[in-house]
Amino acid sequence: MNNRLIHNFFISCSLLLLTSVTGCSGREPDRPSDATQRVTQVSLLTPSVKTITRSFSYPAEIRARSSSMLSFRVDGLVEHIEKTPGEHVQKGELLMKLDQADYYDNLRVLQAELKGAQARADKALQDFRRAQELRNEDVISQADYDGAKSAHASAAAAVEHLGARVSLARHQLEYTRLYAPYHATVTGQMVEEHELVRAGQPVMSVHDISTLEVECHVPENDIARLKPARGMKALVTLPSFQKKVFEASLQEWSTSADKTLRTYAMRFSLPAPEHVTILPGMTAHINISAEQAEQHVLLPHRAITSDASGSPAVWLYEPSSGTITMRNISTGKMVDEKHIHVTAGLDGKEQIVEPNAHFFTEGMNVTPRETEPRGGER
Repeated sequence: MNNRLIHNFFISCSLLLLTSVTGCSGREPDRPSDATQRVTQVSLLTPSVKTITRSFSYPAEIRARSSSMLSFRVDGLVEHIEKTPGEHVQKGELLMKLDQADYYDNLRVLQAELKGAQARADKALQDFRRAQELRNEDVISQADYDGAKSAHASAAAAVEHLGARVSLARHQLEYTRLYAPYHATVTGQMVEEHELVRAGQPVMSVHDISTLEVECHVPENDIARLKPARGMKALVTLPSFQKKVFEASLQEWSTSADKTLRTYAMRFSLPAPEHVTILPGMTAHINISAEQAEQHVLLPHRAITSDASGSPAVWLYEPSSGTITMRNISTGKMVDEKHIHVTAGLDGKEQIVEPNAHFFTEGMNVTPRETEPRGGER
């Protein structure tokens, strides 16, 4: 009985061993499963390259493009004031006049003297011509001839002198009238009628407010970033008109800083609005948008991951090998709700792999889906 059991045991072991040997020697190797052969599909996006603009805001003051204190060029009594503060005047329009009586009388006197001098000069000329004829005939002496010549020259000089005085008197008569030097608004009146004024004494002020100036002072740290250029645009707002925005253009700027404030003056030209009254002295606020010279790379924040140390990085797709590699980057501020400024590490030409929920490794083979538009916008 026991011998039969032992015999059956060895037979079973032999069969098992034979089966194992046969299987090891004749079975084909296992093939990789479909899961092992599958390559991960990824979404690619390209960074966007944009010029970042920055706005600079400063308090400002409205000024007239031209402002003048007017005065007479002669003394006199104010006879009549033609225009008063607040009135608009055209170039050459009469503003104020002095009493002309004294200047008119002086002109008449000088004109009469000039007529007498001219008559004497005419006689002296006739005498000189006669003296020339007589001297040629040796009828008169050289001394008589020289006397006639000298009298003629003196009379001619007297005419020239009085002619100049008449011209001056005529100018002085004209100076008793004060005219607008340009299209302007009368802003001040310093004298009243029947007052005696001196030459050069301010009597009236005018402003040209057809075009206004907006002046602001820019700190030295900002002036280089603004890069001033004639025609640079700015937006102007005034507390008096909070809902209105006016466009101004840069006309001039200082190239030396104020020694106390360390600021640079900038003056913008603002055409006077038709339906809004803006006057010199009003306070304003000016907003200047300046383009920075360098280009900036923007990337959707969802495309940014981190390396083992926690530093920001992105996965780059290498088209030549079909693999991915990690690259560290430096980031700045968020530009909007979706994009962040990449300050270093990218030039905007790379193809970025969007991480999503995939687990990536260095050199991993991937298959790109359709590349997303520049900037990764969906």
